[in-house]
Amino acid sequence: MLCGVSRDIYTSVDSVVLELIQNADDATYGYAESENCTPYLKFALLPGKVILEYNEDGFTRDDVNRICDINQSNKGENDIGEKGIGFKSVFMMASKAHIESKEYSFSFRRNNVSEPKPSRNTERSPLFLRHIKKLSIVDHEAQFSTITTSYEELEERGVLTREDGDSEPDVKHFHIFRQVFDEIPTEGKKRKNPNAEVKLAFPFTPDHKPLIERQPDVFARLPINSTGVGLHFLVHSDFSTSANREAVDEKSAGNAVLLGKIAEVFQVAAKHFSNDPCLPLRHQWMEFLPDHSISSTFWSALRVKIESALKGTLFLRSRSGRVRLISDLRYLPEMFRDSPEEKSNPLFLDLPDDEKYLHPDYEAQLQRLRTLGLKDLTPEEMVDRVERDVKSKLLSCMRTNVEDIWHTHVAMFFLFCRDNYPTEWARLQELPLIPLFPGGYHNWTSNSNADVYFTTVGNLSVPTDLNISLITADAASCPARKLLFTALRVKDAPFNLSGHNIGLESSLSHLRFLWWTHPKDYTDDSKLYRRLHVFNEKKDQLFRLSSEIFFCSDDSFGVRELFPEWLRDVIGVQEYPRHVDRGNPTELSPIFERISKDCPDRVVGLLWAHWCEYNKQISEPIRQKVSDVRVPYTTGDGTSGKLKLRLSDLPLPALKKACESFALDACYPFLTLPGEVAGRDLTGWDCLTFFGVNKELNLQFYLWILFFFKKLKGGAVQERAESCQSALKEVRCFNKGLNVFVPTSPGSFSWNAPEECLWDAPSYMRSKIPLLARYRSITDASVPTEFFQETLLIRNTTSTDLLEELEFIRRRLPLPFCLFPRHCQHTCLGITIAVPRSPKRRTYTADTTSLASQLP
Repeated sequence: MLCGVSRDIYTSVDSVVLELIQNADDATYGYAESENCTPYLKFALLPGKVILEYNEDGFTRDDVNRICDINQSNKGENDIGEKGIGFKSVFMMASKAHIESKEYSFSFRRNNVSEPKPSRNTERSPLFLRHIKKLSIVDHEAQFSTITTSYEELEERGVLTREDGDSEPDVKHFHIFRQVFDEIPTEGKKRKNPNAEVKLAFPFTPDHKPLIERQPDVFARLPINSTGVGLHFLVHSDFSTSANREAVDEKSAGNAVLLGKIAEVFQVAAKHFSNDPCLPLRHQWMEFLPDHSISSTFWSALRVKIESALKGTLFLRSRSGRVRLISDLRYLPEMFRDSPEEKSNPLFLDLPDDEKYLHPDYEAQLQRLRTLGLKDLTPEEMVDRVERDVKSKLLSCMRTNVEDIWHTHVAMFFLFCRDNYPTEWARLQELPLIPLFPGGYHNWTSNSNADVYFTTVGNLSVPTDLNISLITADAASCPARKLLFTALRVKDAPFNLSGHNIGLESSLSHLRFLWWTHPKDYTDDSKLYRRLHVFNEKKDQLFRLSSEIFFCSDDSFGVRELFPEWLRDVIGVQEYPRHVDRGNPTELSPIFERISKDCPDRVVGLLWAHWCEYNKQISEPIRQKVSDVRVPYTTGDGTSGKLKLRLSDLPLPALKKACESFALDACYPFLTLPGEVAGRDLTGWDCLTFFGVNKELNLQFYLWILFFFKKLKGGAVQERAESCQSALKEVRCFNKGLNVFVPTSPGSFSWNAPEECLWDAPSYMRSKIPLLARYRSITDASVPTEFFQETLLIRNTTSTDLLEELEFIRRRLPLPFCLFPRHCQHTCLGITIAVPRSPKRRTYTADTTSLASQLP
């Protein structure tokens, strides 16, 4: 019968060992404790037998009677077991059991017992035994190898030592937390006592860090196989178990209550760890928390109960070290820290009466804490801290921190609020976040108080003696801060700021600033600088609208650097005379007119040297007035005089060579250039053509050549006419003057207009000049017919011309004279007319007044 009961209840040899350990722990050890001996249990493995030895007080007669019976147990309320058959389990592995205790010595035998089934080999320990603190196994077949496991507990610390022969002892340290609970539901024989102790053991390393190992068992004094638990700490309590004591009864009401009690003890442990003087454990104990890998429905409820209990527990520390609820603390995202590194500092100090910053040593436990309800700090909460900081009269990070990296992170956070949190951005705009020049703890303002300007524009500093608010230069030098200040409506200082009475040094500073910031679209009509004063060499203030102001310069045409040029263009300080009057842009300036009259030899040089400036402001009336200025000319023989600028020629080599070809090099007037530039390359003088100065071999030039022939060397025209043909071919304005040379007899000539001439016409014509006949009358050389007919467009005689000739004769001569017999008759085109053989000589005198008037 004993064999059958054992097989029905126990399924492995492990159960037999556990029952023997259980019986040993339930024994009394009064004598051993009185002798200061450690209660121990020793297994000796010998060939064919196992000896079990422990130093209990010994059997009594009642103990012997009960061990010989079934269902007779003498276990107390705190003892393990209930059926009274635990000892009989030895017959699963042995045929004989021999007992010796005090004066008693007896044996039990069994027959026909099958061999037990093999099972897993789980490490056992006396951690949760009440009395036995040392467990030894001696294997005599292995040359007396001894494995001893001992446990020592002092206050809330436990040390479990395992020694195996000569190897180094394996020592484990535990934090032990225990609590006895009452009102646990009783369940008949399974649970008679309503009181139950819950004991938790948390393993840790010698350097006080959590030792995380998945524990395969829970304990009810001895290990209970609980597949799917996988806790990171050890659990012991008076669990109701299955009949074979190999599993926790998951349907037990008492066990369900015990889960809640385990959560309460864990809560106590969490409080203890949070105040543990060993810092690693203080901030890492969260690693003991049950995770979501627990597959057992029964044991996963423990995780939920623990998380719920901790939410109402003061177990987390703030950055200052105060222990607070997890709902009161916040994780500090990188955006709110002065560095992306772990454990970096917050940008602003926490509120002393509402601390939110989680201690940075919890960084590694962030995911576990989030499962417990930890939240991130919000921008709204950070702005609360910014408000307190900038309003602080003594300890403001914003006002005292000078690190660019810190201010960069602050600026980026503020700009993040601008883009994503309009309410917080509106709050920030009301705060004094802008440091004002010249600096200082209390010299800060917001963008709502007054206009604030940057201290620099480009690389130039804004004058600081103006009545305006300037930001400090150091603050604006940080790119991120400058973006923030721009968002806060800090502006570049305008160039039209009103000045005050200032001295020479301040004036220079202001003028440099205006030079850098001067708008590109400025015109002299602008009123921006109407009231601006500058200082002369005597340090007298000069008002720019009423004073002509010049730079002192050794250069005849004043080549200057940019700043003086700006002073010239904008302020009115000049390196050279203005050409346009300030009050009337269609009139020449008084000083330019004065130069034109008193120093006309400087006009051409001024125009050439400062054409880039003059060309910026010139109108048609100004062009005409400058063109009519009489400037000096010089001929090849050294003769000088004055000629209107628009009628002048540049002394270019090509033009001089053309004059030589007509033998006019000694008398032709060329524009006189200043001595400083006369020897230079003249190709850069194109600007003078704007005023009519000629530089080409064009019609204007050849007309002047022709004019000088008329005046000086008329007879040479015939010899040079063909060379002029190519220059006159494409131009037809020749007909506007008396420009046709007409020989009347050898040694005499006249100048006539082209419309007064005909080419092939009767020699006796008086109403028109017969050019071909006149030229043949004085020379036998070839006559340039193509030049006169194709270039000057002088045509041949027509019938209309002959009729006009008759009308001319009728009006000018008496009829008898016309019929005088000595007249010859000439028939042309069927018309017979009479002309005198010796007509009265008639000469034509060219009117050269229009050209001659230009000469002196």
